[in-house]
Amino acid sequence: MNPGRGFIYCEISLTAMNLKNGLFFLLILLGQSGFAQWQNTKGPYNGSVCSMLTYEGVTYAGTFEGIYASSDNGRSWKYIDVPGAANIFSLVVNDSFMFASTNTGILRSADKGLNWVWMQKNKDMVYTETKLYMHDNVLYASVQDTLFLSVSNGISWKPIFVE
Repeated sequence: MNPGRGFIYCEISLTAMNLKNGLFFLLILLGQSGFAQWQNTKGPYNGSVCSMLTYEGVTYAGTFEGIYASSDNGRSWKYIDVPGAANIFSLVVNDSFMFASTNTGILRSADKGLNWVWMQKNKDMVYTETKLYMHDNVLYASVQDTLFLSVSNGISWKPIFVE
C-alpha cells in the first residue's frame, strides 16, 4: 500500500516538551465559540502528516513526502527540501537544533530546517518508523524494541537496555 494513500498509519504524539506547541495547533482547530470545528488549512500537500512542531513562530509538518513549513497558521505551506529523505516520522527541537527522523536515518538542522546534516545513517538505527523525543536536552530515539539516547545533539548514540 502506498503510505500516502488509504489508511493513515502514522501518529502525532505530544510529549511534555512539545505540549505547549501542540496546544498552539489545537487552538487553530477550535472555532471562536470554543467548540471544536475543524478547518481545512489547505495543506500541507502530498501525503499524510506524521509529526508536527511549532518552533519560533513557524509550524513544521513531517509527511511521507518531506517537511512543510507554515508561518501563517496553516494558511500556506512551503516545502523544505531534505536531500536523501522523504518519509519524515518525527520532528523535535531543542534550544539550538531541529531533528528529523526518516526512513533512512536521523537528521539535524541548525538553521530552522534550511540545511540538514545526517547524524545517524546506519543499519542499527534505520527502521521503518524511528520516533524521536527530546527531554531536558537529551535526545531519545525509539527504534523497534530498543531505545537510544544522545547527550551530544545526535553526534553519538548509546542504547538504553530495559530489563
